[in-house]
Amino acid sequence: MLQRKMRRALIAFVVLATLPACAAAGAAPDVALAVLAYEGRKLVASASTKGRFAERLIAAKDGTMRVEMVVEAPDDEGYSYLRMTRFKWVNGARVREPEVETYVALEGTRTDRCDAPNIGPNYVPEGFWMCVMPRLGVTPPAVTAARWPAVTRDMLDHLRALLEEVHPAAIRDDDPAFRAWLVDGHAQARALAANVRTPAQQTGVLRYYLAGFRDGHLLLDGPEGDAVRWAGWLPKFDGDGFVVAHVQSAWPVAVPPQGATVLECDGRPPLELLARDVAPWTDRRVELLAVREALATQLTIDSGAIPGRRMPARCKVAMPGGGARVYPLRYQSLGRGALRVLLDGAGGTPQRAQFALEDLGEGRHWARVPTFQLDADGLRRIDGVAVRLATISDAKLVVFDLRGNGGGNSALGEKLFDALTGGLEATPVQLARVPHARALWRASPRTIAEIERGLRIDRFYRGVDHPSLKFRADYAARMRAALAEGKPWVEQTGGAALTPALVRELGVTTQRFGGRIVILTDEACFSACLDFVDTLLLAPGTVHLGRTTAADTHYMDVGTYRIGPQVLVQSPRKVWLGRPRGNNEPHVPSRVFTGNIADDAAVRAWVLSAMESKATP
Repeated sequence: MLQRKMRRALIAFVVLATLPACAAAGAAPDVALAVLAYEGRKLVASASTKGRFAERLIAAKDGTMRVEMVVEAPDDEGYSYLRMTRFKWVNGARVREPEVETYVALEGTRTDRCDAPNIGPNYVPEGFWMCVMPRLGVTPPAVTAARWPAVTRDMLDHLRALLEEVHPAAIRDDDPAFRAWLVDGHAQARALAANVRTPAQQTGVLRYYLAGFRDGHLLLDGPEGDAVRWAGWLPKFDGDGFVVAHVQSAWPVAVPPQGATVLECDGRPPLELLARDVAPWTDRRVELLAVREALATQLTIDSGAIPGRRMPARCKVAMPGGGARVYPLRYQSLGRGALRVLLDGAGGTPQRAQFALEDLGEGRHWARVPTFQLDADGLRRIDGVAVRLATISDAKLVVFDLRGNGGGNSALGEKLFDALTGGLEATPVQLARVPHARALWRASPRTIAEIERGLRIDRFYRGVDHPSLKFRADYAARMRAALAEGKPWVEQTGGAALTPALVRELGVTTQRFGGRIVILTDEACFSACLDFVDTLLLAPGTVHLGRTTAADTHYMDVGTYRIGPQVLVQSPRKVWLGRPRGNNEPHVPSRVFTGNIADDAAVRAWVLSAMESKATP
């Protein structure tokens, strides 16, 4: 998702750690650390050092940068525990940043996110920022082009084996489409591997296999090329068609003007072209607006991940002032760092908004909830919002602004809902008429190890008494007990599977708060954000405005697993049974905002106007 950003000078550090193949023989140190410091997009300093596991490494240049790091030896799953402290200089004085602790996959971390100009794993930040890019573990031998098909087939076998071991659908009979693609998709992808000649194409074929499961929670992170090819302009999907959103000021051939509508490329409508040539390799759910928006830029960008893809040679557009014109496409190379800057600058939902609850006066309040994926500071902020929500039960209007919220921990949304409303109030007679949901966790040794790694990190950031830690620790222990008894599942009791229609039919109400709730979403709303929308819609009189959300399946609670050099897979490990919202079913607002959804002032004015209008239900 794109974002606006402040044009401010910043310093970014790039950290690279490697374990040479000869380290085990004692001929080389365990870890080599290199640090690159950027000011804006300019490299201003660098430093490096070498050392052993469990020893402190220091890479520094006085007056500019200092990084202290300790890396533990890898565990059986190929992950190393990393502790790091960073320092910055402000007005000549050294300032210590908070300590960082995390696990890194030995060869699994991406290598294309920190190259200049300061492109990190998320988005270009404001002010000082640390971008960590460890590459630990034995450096794999170079693979010749002729060997990539065999290497890719081997990786596909590892990917299928992982899904068979950790994914709930692999051992259930109620999802025949998953079971069929697990086998048939694997065979198709293995056949496509014959055309692989680069690491990026291997990543593309692995993603082809995952895309066939049609699940936004199934993701793969792998090596990509250092550069892409693009045609000097980028389209976006505006809900009705593909419109030119950005054009390069200087290009070898004429490019279509901003605002032109793309009619066809090489004789094919753009959506048809993307659905056939790109979506099978990225996301096949082209019926979803969020997926069409994500696909749009791929019309003129060749990522190098799709073997044999033929890029369009010419496109016909409807000109803003009327008439049509055909433009030839000329492709040039663009570094991935520059591409991220280009995409970030093209506009979109703000990603760095903070949690806040703003009193707009006249009994109206605006709650900004940009994510449920939180660090310790984010948890404090959302706790503060929850405390304040509990004090405004007499408000007449509360807007939950979820723009940019891609999910995280669904319990945080429940906390906000309960803080404002006190939760739903239903009698035993009413509840007796409501079906209940439940979840099944797939028990596997790899999932237990993944949960326990996460617990070690979260204890550092959240403290040993945080309730979410006890929840996960209990399930890891229950998984161990289940496996010892030969059982594949651990059950999680769910709540009442209410729907807005059932709430109205039964007369269920909230314990407090008699005002109106507005849900404001964009296409980023996914996973725990969708769960929050589900919950908010149960409050009588709730209105959904903005843009249609993304969509997910009933497979949830993802873990990250390493299957090979620089390849990480995110897979669900739990299935909800009885969830009212269907698979890949988005939430559609009652009124759609057609302007720039990132324009805070325009969006706020539109929402408040809509709530004053008698036309809004």
